[in-house]
Amino acid sequence: MKKLLRLSFAGLIFTAGFGGTVWLGLTIAERAGLDLSLPFLTREPGGAFLLTDHTGMPFTQNGLKGRLTLVYLGYTFCPDICPTHLVDTMQALDRLGPLGAKIRPIFISIDPERDTVAQLKGYVAHFSDTMIGLTGTPEQVAQAAKVFGASYRKVDAKSGDSYQMDHSALSYLMGRDGKFLTTVPPNIGPDAMAEKIRKTLKAAGEM
Repeated sequence: MKKLLRLSFAGLIFTAGFGGTVWLGLTIAERAGLDLSLPFLTREPGGAFLLTDHTGMPFTQNGLKGRLTLVYLGYTFCPDICPTHLVDTMQALDRLGPLGAKIRPIFISIDPERDTVAQLKGYVAHFSDTMIGLTGTPEQVAQAAKVFGASYRKVDAKSGDSYQMDHSALSYLMGRDGKFLTTVPPNIGPDAMAEKIRKTLKAAGEM
């Protein structure tokens, strides 16, 4: 049954893509807790980007190299999915022990209008002192989202600063060479997340 669901959601993703609304298929599938690893992603994450970290320093794709990273794109005003996923992420890394300590969590904001450097600095501190928060101009954020194959859009844009962002909710596990290894879906809990990360890193020789 789960295999059939994966195929159905994969079909929805590619069908939606032809209509220019690939974000919808991604969001539905991810929130259902499905693993959208390749070949279900429409493209393998990777490419150049330039953002600013929560200390005000520039951060490029080169910052992903030299250490394992787990990248998540969300926004600080997210009411549920983002904080839940980030808490699960940090608990998963704790469960991995010394291996988890080698993985740097990175949070990229898809809401540059509200997520300033100062806003991000306070936000990531709630989850971990090792987490890096990244933001930038709308154009820079759009490029970063493109690099990771992530999708987002503003919802209720007419409501001033109280709008929400509808967005894909995968994390991206990247190897020490800065290249994509696998995705980690939301809503699977820290234990399953830790197990997937461990198995992926072992298979990739990144242990």
